[in-house]
Amino acid sequence: MQKQEKRLLSINLFNFIIANKVSNNTKFIKGSVPLRESTSDGYDLYSFKFHQGLIVFLLMLLWGLAIGCFLGESHCRIGIEVITVSAVTFVVITYAIACIIYSICQNDDLINSTPKTKLNGCCQLFLFIASPSWFFAHLFKSKLMKINSDDVGKTKRCGKTQFIAYLNRANLIASFVLAIVAVMIYRTGSVFWFGFIISFVVLRTLSRSFEITIAFGKDTLEKNKSSKLKSHERLLLAFTSLFESVLNYSVVYWLLNADDGMKHHIWRGFVSSFQSGLFYSNSYLDQCSCLSSPSALAMLQLTQVITCMTLVFVAFAIYISNSTSG
Repeated sequence: MQKQEKRLLSINLFNFIIANKVSNNTKFIKGSVPLRESTSDGYDLYSFKFHQGLIVFLLMLLWGLAIGCFLGESHCRIGIEVITVSAVTFVVITYAIACIIYSICQNDDLINSTPKTKLNGCCQLFLFIASPSWFFAHLFKSKLMKINSDDVGKTKRCGKTQFIAYLNRANLIASFVLAIVAVMIYRTGSVFWFGFIISFVVLRTLSRSFEITIAFGKDTLEKNKSSKLKSHERLLLAFTSLFESVLNYSVVYWLLNADDGMKHHIWRGFVSSFQSGLFYSNSYLDQCSCLSSPSALAMLQLTQVITCMTLVFVAFAIYISNSTSG
């Protein structure tokens, strides 16, 4: 027994000496090996911009298919004129909210600058169609530039940080107000206003869902954050967006089934939205007559699942790990 212990001790001592000798003979020169390779024109060989662009393209395709299914199934009952008026009203209200918050976030330490974007006109047009709320938020955030990032960042939050926080709060309040208005219009029995509100709710829900998915997905991948939000604040924004998404889709599911003549309480829409967003099952979808082809209800659930997966599995995980890394 003693011989075996001595043999193990000698082996461990030998391994320690070898490891120590190798570590002493190995020299790591700072900057001798580049962490990332690049070509002569500055292109990063490890860039994932292609993957990001592909993901955005696929998301735009799915959201476009969802809007197309809704328009194809609803234009006969609602009327293309009502849908057009609802879409224009949604764009105007979205722009007005973003403009008001932008004016609030301006102060003496900020200047108005021309929005800097690498997107061409065609991409901006497609993104505007996919999500007007994302387009206007991106437009006004890019206009909030600091004069001196070092001095201003130490004393107060930048205008972009305030804009993000206020806009998130305003969208949550708007979702509550829209839910109350939808219930009141449904009880009036007006065909025109019911078609108007259902189009408005569906377009706004898809727009906000696309905006949340792109914004939080991009924010989790950015190494240098453009805003001064802390990890726990980003986590709070993600939780608020998750609740807003559940609330928006609750009204959508309830109105779509009410449009088909199925009278259900709005509480069932909330339960179905909660199930769809967190457990990926929907009692409304189970009653859908055709699932072999894309339908508005099925595509809406798909967009909600993608949004909630981005918040829960990507944003929450990264924000929690950053806030507890210390």
